[in-house]
Amino acid sequence: MDEIQRILNDMQSPVLGIRKMALDNAIALLQDTALRNAARGIIMARAQDDIDTDLRQRAKQALQADAARSGVVSSNERQHMFRAACLKGHVNHYDKRVVCAQANTLVRSSGLSALLLICRTCGESFEVDAPCEGYV
Repeated sequence: MDEIQRILNDMQSPVLGIRKMALDNAIALLQDTALRNAARGIIMARAQDDIDTDLRQRAKQALQADAARSGVVSSNERQHMFRAACLKGHVNHYDKRVVCAQANTLVRSSGLSALLLICRTCGESFEVDAPCEGYV
């Protein structure tokens, strides 16, 4: 936790070079599971509040890269996602903008639409009710 405190102190510096080094140190801490949340908080604060535009942009890029690596989805993106489980129970997330635009929609005998999805874990195909209203 001393590392976090040192980074927080350096982030308060009026010297841009010191704040840049502190940001780099916080970005490096994203790999440490014990300190990841604290590091993300520091980076988020820099992304919103730093007076230097380049430093704010670098912090935003680091957060986006971290989210992509860890599978974290922003609230804007979350509205386009849904979860589905294959017959073996594997749960995956799918983007409605992608799967609803593909030609994998089936019409069941009941008249309801279904999507034919492929499980990203086992590769088996399975059907789910189509959550595509407004996406086709």
